[in-house]
Order: sequence, then structure tokens, then C-alpha cells
Amino acid sequence: MAPVLRFQDGAALADAAPAPGEEETLDGALPYRRLLARQLGVHCRLRFGVVGLIVVGVLVAELVVGVAGLPVEELLSTAFGLALFNLGVRAGIQWLPRLLPDARAQAWLLALRHTTIVVDYLTLTLLVHLIGGARSPFLPAFLLHIVLGSVMVSRTAAFVYALLAVTLVNVTVFGELAGVFTPVLPAGAVASSGPLDPRFAVSVAAAYTFLFVVTTWLLTSLAEAMRHVERELVARSAELARLSAARRDFLHVAVHNLRSPLAAVTMLLDSLGLGLAGALEPRQRELVDRARQRLAGSDRFLHDLSVLANLEAHELATLDQRVELGELLGRLVEEQRDLARARGQSLELERAAGPAWVRGNDRLLFEAVVNLVTNAIKFTPREGRIRVGLTVTGGAARVSVADEGPGIPPERRGQLFREFSRLDTVLPDGERPPGTGLGLSIVQRIASSLGGRVEVASEVGRGSVFTLELPLAAPPPAAASAGT
Repeated sequence: MAPVLRFQDGAALADAAPAPGEEETLDGALPYRRLLARQLGVHCRLRFGVVGLIVVGVLVAELVVGVAGLPVEELLSTAFGLALFNLGVRAGIQWLPRLLPDARAQAWLLALRHTTIVVDYLTLTLLVHLIGGARSPFLPAFLLHIVLGSVMVSRTAAFVYALLAVTLVNVTVFGELAGVFTPVLPAGAVASSGPLDPRFAVSVAAAYTFLFVVTTWLLTSLAEAMRHVERELVARSAELARLSAARRDFLHVAVHNLRSPLAAVTMLLDSLGLGLAGALEPRQRELVDRARQRLAGSDRFLHDLSVLANLEAHELATLDQRVELGELLGRLVEEQRDLARARGQSLELERAAGPAWVRGNDRLLFEAVVNLVTNAIKFTPREGRIRVGLTVTGGAARVSVADEGPGIPPERRGQLFREFSRLDTVLPDGERPPGTGLGLSIVQRIASSLGGRVEVASEVGRGSVFTLELPLAAPPPAAASAGT
């Protein structure tokens, strides 16, 4: 199989190519064809850098250092030829995917990659010949190609290219020793200009052969280990995605199947409460009211499960709307004010002047803030005060909800945003506020999906302040033009 590259955190790893017709890897990596193009693009940029270094190096050696006998024309011609070749590679990267079907384009790009590697080796050999031959200070540059080949291509290909490097170095060294090649020995660039010592030639050939082979073996072994770990991570990621999808589907089915009978039972209780089955005694009416309250709590629980499933499916978070928080909070406070009044509480809105636009979804943001407000109403004693605030500072909008509840002990704050986690709180009047244990976890997920965060500040016996912070966004064009 041809190797496939995955780019992760700026690094490229070789792996097995995807099956025919497979477009994406399991972990969402780029298609193989695009990865080849990206790799070739990186090589092109490096190659242009080498061209620049050759030109600058020649100018500095000739004009500043004063190296005698430097083959300026040959070096500049090599740089020019390498630049032309690089332009051809860039054109191939741009046009092959456009002119050919994916499979053929992939094959041509793969061939182009191998061609560029061979051309780089031959160009380096020529540069070594032009500056010192077996005594060239540029012989170690072969190691750079060995390293790149070891991590960029398959293990077999890496050893093939290492063998090519060994062959080129040995041909250069022993060809010079035998008098087949006569390298250029510019004075000042090479330590000596006399005849090549056979012992030196053997030492150079042996040293570089050992270095190339050992480096290739070490790096390809490391790359193989990394690929194994990556495959394990991909498999586990796929399994987690499958389990998450199964959980999400279960939540959708459970909510759908439970809401219908709950709605039917609620209608029956409403009918009983209206006396359609005869007048109710006080004790009977009390039981009906308690049952309705329990059903209302169950309905809220199902609602939270539905929101949780939608968040996991990214059905809401992926919508990129612009929401003006001031208008949303005004609407929300008006809707929740009756609930607060029923407990004798005051619900107040304090907002900064001017619009506060954020990226998100109206329904999503409403769900987040309403969870904070209903929590504040539940935990604030009767006749208490709830304050909803909106401020804009440092490129972020901050929605705060302050209550006069019992507060949260520091050791219990770590549980607040866990799913199905509830604090067993008793209000001063002996009331235990109802809850599903999902509200705050939903708020946190919504905030994270929109690039924001949730903070809590609390003082036992004084109350708590929950703050939802979201990055500001540019207003929609219609709102921006209206403001001007």
C-alpha cells in the first residue's frame, strides 16, 4: 500500500493509504490526495529556501569572505535549475488535481513526491562535488534528507532512499579517490586541496554509511511506534463516537416515547382538577396538585435530556447566527417574572447601554440563561431578589445572574457542572428545590460550544453569582447599517 500522511500539530506521519474510494480517515484527517499536495507544498517552500541560501552563500563567499576558485557560474546555474524545477512542482500541485480524476491525480502526486526526493539527492550530490567532494562541508546535509524521508514516507521507501544516499556518497568519495571525478576545491571553503588520502576516504564512506543506516532505522522505528499509537487512538476515538451516537439516539428515543404518556397523564389530571369527573375533596385536590408538580418536574427533565442530546449532536451549536443579548435578556426576564412573582420574589434586569452582539443561536443562548435564572429562582427564599446583569468588557459580553440563596460551600463547587449532579440544599423555610441535575452541565456545554465559559462566585449564607461570558461578535449587516 502507498503511504498516507496525517498532519497533526505541524508534524507529518506516514500510514497506510485509505482504501479505494475512501475519502476521509477515521479521525477526520485530510484526504490522501490533499495530504500529498500539502507535503509537496512544504517541500517546495523548503526548496525555495535552499535556492535562496545558495545564492546568498555564493555572494557572501565571493564578495565578503573572499573564497578563491569558487565555481560561481555552476552554483548559480544549479540554483536556477532547482528553482525552475520547483516552479514545475508547484504547477503540478495546482493543476493535477484539477485536470485529473482523484485516483489518477493521487498517483501522479505520489510519483511527483518521489521524483522530488530523488532530484533533491542528485542536486545535493552536485553541490557537494562543486564544493570539495569527499571533503565538502555540505556532506552532512544528506542527514536532513534522511530524517525527512524517515518520517514522511513508508519504512521501505525510507530505507531505499537511505541506500540511495549511501550510494551517492560512496560514488563521490571513491570516484574522487580513483580519479574518475575531479571535485572543485575552492581555497578557503575546503580544509585541504591535495590528493585524497585513501584512509580518509574509507573513514568518510564508513562513517556516513553507518550514520545513514542507523538514523533511518531509529527514526522509522519511532515512526512505526507513533503510527501504532495513532491507530489505537483512532480506533478508540471511533468507538467513543459510536457509543456517543448510541447514547444520543437513546436519549432522543426515550424523550419521544416518554413525553406522549406524560402529556396524556397531565391532561387527565387537568380534567380532574377542573371537576370533569366530579367535585374533588380537599385531600384529593392536594394529591392531584402534587402529581401535576411531579409531572412538571419530569417534563423538565425530559426537556433537559433533549437539549443534551442536541448539544452532543451539534445540531444547535453549529448554527452561526448573531444574537443581541440585551434583547434576549429582556424577553427572558419578562417570561420568567411571573414565576418569580408567584414566590414573592423580584426579578430585575440591569444592562449596559448599547447592543451586545455575540455568535450563537437564539434558542441555545436562551436555554443557557433560562437555566441560570430558574436556578436562581429555585434557590432564592420567598420574598428574595434575583438580579440579571449584562456588561461588556474586554471584547466579551458577561451575563450575570445573582441570587440570595444559601450559597455553595467551596468543597461542593466542583460538582456543580457534572451531569446528574445535585446539591442536596435545604432552604431556610425547609423547602428542597427540585431539579434534574442537568441544568448547569447544559449551560457549561453551551458556553464551551460558543467559545465562552461559566464562572461561579458564592458566599455561604449570602447567595451566589453565576456568570456566562461570551466573546463579542460583529453585528449582522442589517443591524450595522441601521446603527449608522
